[in-house]
Amino acid sequence: MPVSFAISRKVSDWEVFVPSTMDMLGQLWHNSFRCIPRNTDIVITAGGKYMYCYNDITHKHTLGSISEMSIRKAIESREKTGPIPEICDTCNMRERYKAGEFLKVMAKHIKNKMLG
Repeated sequence: MPVSFAISRKVSDWEVFVPSTMDMLGQLWHNSFRCIPRNTDIVITAGGKYMYCYNDITHKHTLGSISEMSIRKAIESREKTGPIPEICDTCNMRERYKAGEFLKVMAKHIKNKMLG
């Protein structure tokens, strides 16, 4: 696993984790399903169900309940699944965050760091 330079801060009563570039690249590299939003987020419904993807607005594709399954198990379970055409074929996020967009964001970040 790559070295992590992530930031973890306490913001009011919430612990906030901001993944580093190495975290994101490592996650993408080690994950067979190359979808950054799905790989970085796990949504929990108001009813306590882990969602396959936040784009599943019908809540048809749940992974389990928080009362029966840890977050780690939910993520491991989701990693074993492939794309669900009903959700993934219409997703506008899956084609985002490719190398070009990632490099533009990195260049802008570096430029901002150097200038200010």
